Amino acid sequence: HLAFSGDGKTLAVAGAATAVKLWDVASRLERAALGPHRGGACFAAFRADGSALITASRSGLARIWRRAE
Repeated sequence: HLAFSGDGKTLAVAGAATAVKLWDVASRLERAALGPHRGGACFAAFRADGSALITASRSGLARIWRRAE
């Protein structure tokens, strides 16, 4: 699952891996890995205002990651 931040600067990638990876779109560099997610991460979505990223795992666990100020 792929999700772009509202400003288009960050791409979140959730897949078979246990972590959701955040990529800087302009530089194509990995910025962070969020997790672990038991059973693998399967969903990622940014809040419209960009203040948080919501992720979910195949085990049913959902997390809210708030942006550090």
